[in-house]
Amino acid sequence: MSKYSVTTDQYNKLLKLIIVGDTNVGKSNILTRYIQDNFTSESKSTVGIEYNVKDITVNNKNIRVQIWDTAGQERFRTITSSYYRGAHGIILVYDITSELSFNNLDSWIKEFELLDAQTILIGNKIDLEEKRKIPFESGEDYAKHKNFLFLETSAKENLNVNDTFHLLIEQIMENLKSNEHKVKLPSDDNDLININGHREKKKNCCK
Repeated sequence: MSKYSVTTDQYNKLLKLIIVGDTNVGKSNILTRYIQDNFTSESKSTVGIEYNVKDITVNNKNIRVQIWDTAGQERFRTITSSYYRGAHGIILVYDITSELSFNNLDSWIKEFELLDAQTILIGNKIDLEEKRKIPFESGEDYAKHKNFLFLETSAKENLNVNDTFHLLIEQIMENLKSNEHKVKLPSDDNDLININGHREKKKNCCK
């Protein structure tokens, strides 16, 4: 059985992920592929922000992942930036066929650079290889310089989409584990959080 699987309405950890990047780089399609395993070429641009949830199990821990899909248009920046607070992870997306989306990465980083959040840089639309403008090495070098994780994806062909979320979540969990002595986590291994956000002690089989 895969270590990533859908769980129940109770979870040990709650993680918040934010997807950011220019409009039309495929943020919503990446999210839809991950949540629903679906793709539509006629998806509309996100207005403001949209929210999805997925429950998974990682290393025997039930994790609820909140994923916030932000609008790429400049006019929504002041609205969406308020949702960054409390994020554990950032998925920063550019389109490998768009030099502008790659050149705008610095401006997006300014939106969240003060957050204590793990970031993964994603070059999307590798199914359009014949139209590629940004070499793999450019994305990789940029990510290394910023100390980000890095992958290239295709939401359309379902290439590396699950790996994006799994890699990011694994790194977040590792970071949380490393910081346990500095920060008290929302719950320990003996607690569960139900769907309403209330803690519950695990029941022992016997006294």
